[in-house]
Amino acid sequence: MLAVLVLLCIGLSNILVLLISVIITLMSKSKLNREKIRNLTIRAIIFCLFIFVATILVGYAQGYKINRQKLSIETTGAIYLQGSAKDVSIFVNDKLVTGAFPLYIKDLKPKQDYRVEITKVGYNSWIRTFHVNASLVESADKIKLFKKDYLPLESNEVDVDKVCSANSPSDAEKLIVLGGEIRSNKQLITRQSSNIVSGCWFKDGSRVLYAVGNQIRVVEVNGYNDTLIFNSPSIIKEAAILSNDSSINYQDDANRWWKIVL
Repeated sequence: MLAVLVLLCIGLSNILVLLISVIITLMSKSKLNREKIRNLTIRAIIFCLFIFVATILVGYAQGYKINRQKLSIETTGAIYLQGSAKDVSIFVNDKLVTGAFPLYIKDLKPKQDYRVEITKVGYNSWIRTFHVNASLVESADKIKLFKKDYLPLESNEVDVDKVCSANSPSDAEKLIVLGGEIRSNKQLITRQSSNIVSGCWFKDGSRVLYAVGNQIRVVEVNGYNDTLIFNSPSIIKEAAILSNDSSINYQDDANRWWKIVL
């Protein structure tokens, strides 16, 4: 791609020189109106400038960057982040870069890892390491932060099997809970040292709710950000995510049902 852009710029320069030469020749030999020739010259220059600028913009969009110190053209990568949380702080390699979504981080050196941490007061941090490649954009959307302290409220009984089946993105992506593991399409999502008793998709298909021992946890489908949502004083028998991913209902070992509003 870089070679194509360079050749295109060289070609445009040659075309512009050729056009100007032809126009000068016409001005010296032709009986054409000089005003028409001048207009033709201006149009030719504008056309070449337009193609040149468009070429630069395409190269910029593809991750090419001019290094003024080395007088060279370098390829770069980028990271795109999108989420629903407000008033967040976003760090890249421990450096604060912005305070809001969406975020497009450009001009990153390729073949390197970048640690992204998203924080908010009173919430668990979201952390992920991206490996950036040249001319490509690594992305993470549907980013959600969960509070550190939730207060459960008593609730009505919930048909967990029915709710979790309805939340499944597709029949081919049903969760398999076996021992201390949760899998989808034979791909491991998370593993715990104790038996997992419930596994339930979030409705948007981006993460999974599960219960293990006295904990309710949420993990992204790619295995990142396995987050503790609530530490119950008793063992949790089953749990489900309800109401368009806005609340969690769970049953304790005394068969009482509780609701956590996210």
